[in-house]
Amino acid sequence: MVQTIRRYRSIWLPPVAVLAVLLVIWLCRPVLDWLMGLYRCPIHAVTGLLCPGCGGTRSFRALLQGRVLLAVHENPVPLLLAAAAVLRYIEGILKAVGKPRELLPRKLRFWCVLIGMVLVWAVLRNFIPALMPLT
Repeated sequence: MVQTIRRYRSIWLPPVAVLAVLLVIWLCRPVLDWLMGLYRCPIHAVTGLLCPGCGGTRSFRALLQGRVLLAVHENPVPLLLAAAAVLRYIEGILKAVGKPRELLPRKLRFWCVLIGMVLVWAVLRNFIPALMPLT
């Protein structure tokens, strides 16, 4: 019985933790909105250029609101990280139930190409107005 609880704890614990964090974020929305107004990217403040992380907070916020297209437009990196986390979690569930599968690519080439694409996007969005964040 105890082994069964320990075995399936890895399945139910992450969703409960995510729901708890989302509840805290939802309850603290006014404070978070105020904090978002205070923070400015130091790279953007000094150079006037958008860094790869610029728009990440707005993208995450759009994801929480269910506005996926806006989230991708602001910054696709949080969406990519969320997708990787979900795939890794599903891998853990499959392993816990005895049917291990590899859903998240493990090849170095894949990750280098993905990071390269994000960096190219980060550079291009400084010069192509359609790629710039909406705000």
